[in-house]
Amino acid sequence: MTKEQLAQKIAREIYKGRGKLESLHAFQCIRSYFYDLSMSDLEGIAGQYGINL
Repeated sequence: MTKEQLAQKIAREIYKGRGKLESLHAFQCIRSYFYDLSMSDLEGIAGQYGINL
């Protein structure tokens, strides 16, 4: 899994079930933030949300 894929997967998990425009904007912002983190940071965050790598 690439860093970008993992960042997107975490963002999707956080915003699952929210379909409003505000949530779309927030999703894009958090995905961008996660993409700027290191892979080890992303792996730690993914673990907190129960995302298996």
